[in-house]
Amino acid sequence: MKSTFGRVGRDPGPFPGSLVPVRGPMARTVRDAARYIDVVAGPTTCDPTSLPALAENYEHEVVSGAAADRLSGARVAFVSSFGFAASEPGPAAQAEEMAAVLIDALKLERVDLEINFPRVGSSWGILSTLDDMAWHSQDVKDHLDELSTVARMQYESFINLRPEIIAKSIRQRQGVLDAVSEVFSKVDILITPTTPKPALLAEGELMGELNGNQTTLFDLSAPFTALFNQTGQPAASIPAGLVDGLPVGVQVVARRHEDLACFAAGAVLEELRPWPQLAPFAYS
Repeated sequence: MKSTFGRVGRDPGPFPGSLVPVRGPMARTVRDAARYIDVVAGPTTCDPTSLPALAENYEHEVVSGAAADRLSGARVAFVSSFGFAASEPGPAAQAEEMAAVLIDALKLERVDLEINFPRVGSSWGILSTLDDMAWHSQDVKDHLDELSTVARMQYESFINLRPEIIAKSIRQRQGVLDAVSEVFSKVDILITPTTPKPALLAEGELMGELNGNQTTLFDLSAPFTALFNQTGQPAASIPAGLVDGLPVGVQVVARRHEDLACFAAGAVLEELRPWPQLAPFAYS
C-alpha cells in the first residue's frame, strides 16, 4: 500500500528532496495494512511535508464497511496502457476481471478513458538518483566493484549529470502532474495492472521482452506504479491471481488524501476474490 505522500512522516533519516519515496506496508491482509497506517501515520518535526494525524481510524473504516459504503457509486476507469507503456494481455485480463468485480460490487460508474501520460522513467530515475547519491556517493565511489549493476549505473549516471538534464526532469514531472490531474477530474478511481507482465526473475534483469519488443527494466516493472510516486497519490497493489504460474496484481489509485478508497477496494476484493495468505510450498 502506497499512502498519500507525507501521510507517514520521516523521522529519523534523510529528507527526500525528490519528493518521490513513499512509506507504506506490504501486508497479507487489507486490515493489517490499514492498522499499520493507523499506527505510523502523522507529522514529524524533521519532515516539512508530513501531514497532520489522521482524522479517522482506517482499520475501523475497513472492518465496519464504512470505507466501502463511502466508495459506492464513484467514477472509475480501467486502463491497461498509459500510452508510453502497455500491459501484456494476460496481466491486463486478470486486472480487468478484478476491476469488473469491484465495479459490480460497489455499483461504480465506469468511465471509458484513453490515457496518454508523459513518459515518466527518466525524470523519476534522475530525481531519485539525486536523492540517493546526495547521501551515499562518497561512501560508494571507492567500492563500485562491490555494487550491484543497477546501483553502479546509478552512481555513474550521477557523476555525469548535467544541469540541463536535471532541469528537464523537473519540467517532465510537472507534465506528469498536469496530465494526471486532468484524468482525475474525470474519475475518482483509476485501476490498472500493477505490472505489465508477470513477476520477473528473482535474480533481476536489466532488459527483457514486453509485447514482443526488447525494453528496459523500468518498462518491464514500474510504468504503472512509479508515476504515482511523482504525483504523491495513494495506490494499492492487490493480488489478482496467476498468469503462467506467476503472480500478477491489480493497482487501485485514488486522489491524494483519499487513501481510504484504496483500502475499500482492497477489502471488497479480498472478500470476493480472496488470495492465499502464504506463498505456495513456502513451508513444504
